Amino acid sequence: MCAADYPKVAIVSMNPIRGDQCNGMLMKSLFQGWPREQLAQIYFPNIVNWLPDAAICGDYRTIRPWGKVRCVSIPASEVQQSSTSHSYRSTQSSSFLRRTVASITRRQGLMNWLRPCAELWSANFPLGRILERQLRELQPDCVYALLGNYQLTKTVYLACSRLNLPLFTHVSDDFVTAQYGGMHFAASLQSLSQRWVQRAVEYSSGLAAISPIMAEEFSNRYGKKWTWYTTGIGPSEYKTSPRQPDGTIRLVYSGNLGLERWQTLRALALALELLSKSCSIQLRLAIYAPESQLSAYQAALNVPPIVELSGWKHPADLPRVFHESDILVHVESCNPTIAAYTRLSFSTKLSQYMMAGRCLLAVGPNEAGSMRMVSRVGAGVVTDEMEPSALAKAIEPIIRDHTQRQAFADRGREWA
Repeated sequence: MCAADYPKVAIVSMNPIRGDQCNGMLMKSLFQGWPREQLAQIYFPNIVNWLPDAAICGDYRTIRPWGKVRCVSIPASEVQQSSTSHSYRSTQSSSFLRRTVASITRRQGLMNWLRPCAELWSANFPLGRILERQLRELQPDCVYALLGNYQLTKTVYLACSRLNLPLFTHVSDDFVTAQYGGMHFAASLQSLSQRWVQRAVEYSSGLAAISPIMAEEFSNRYGKKWTWYTTGIGPSEYKTSPRQPDGTIRLVYSGNLGLERWQTLRALALALELLSKSCSIQLRLAIYAPESQLSAYQAALNVPPIVELSGWKHPADLPRVFHESDILVHVESCNPTIAAYTRLSFSTKLSQYMMAGRCLLAVGPNEAGSMRMVSRVGAGVVTDEMEPSALAKAIEPIIRDHTQRQAFADRGREWA
């Protein structure tokens, strides 16, 4: 196919396409190989204005909460470079601002005021008209929107419906029913979210969720057929051969520590400490996370010699990291408010874990979407035990049995 055979698509989301962020990775995998000149992205950054991946789209535009529009200028030379170096530089340049934002987001009382106020402001500021003008300039054949809150849903729906543009809606978390729990103005935001999502769904030409579990739920909830797309992971990047044995069972966690995941990781570390002593097995849990988060939770996660705290790794380096593991760890928070938000989600990381050909250990609420997918695929052990001795008992079989670990790993790889 030549470039002209591809429809021109305008991608609308909260964040830019980047290979080092969850939703950015999702969009990048969906549009990889699409002609750059047939893609444009419009995104709505909140505080940190991340630079996008230069190689995917030919046109990037940001719309700030106060309505300012900025075209993101990327030199032609950047397109020829690895997106890895480009993304890494932009991450480094905004590290101070990101640390500041991370500090604010950990103050739950403050966030319960800031988030609803910011969203109500953005939803009632005429961003829909501003987006409409940008889409009129771009003249796309259709709009792909990765929706994540009420404000973005309303803005995209109004712009597309006024221009009579086809809309393809994609959702990765159940923000519709669970994003506003515990916040001020929660009832109003909940009602507005449901109202505008229903309008967007009815208008959309296509609908996709992040997992089959979410697609089934949304098809029943909204009365229209939903398909699903998750992040595509190339199999050739991952070596599935066993790592060189060294007398130690190595577990690896890679990801964020927020949303109270650090608490689950601490429970796991304490369980591994108990197992190591009772079974006389050397166990190590390597945690790869952003440096700012490691610093914030270092005291809680410091369980020597079990835990090894490592810095953030670019996705390009993860296949090697995963190959040097025996078990890959996924954790979810047991906080009811957070669990409700992720109960239909499917973590980007799980596709990478499964493609790596390693047994998965998933710790958290059994009803969480990621946990249910690990169980459905048969890719590893799922447990909601959070008390260290009970958790140790639940995971002891896969610590002892290499054959069982390999069976889980093979099923996960086949699904991925």
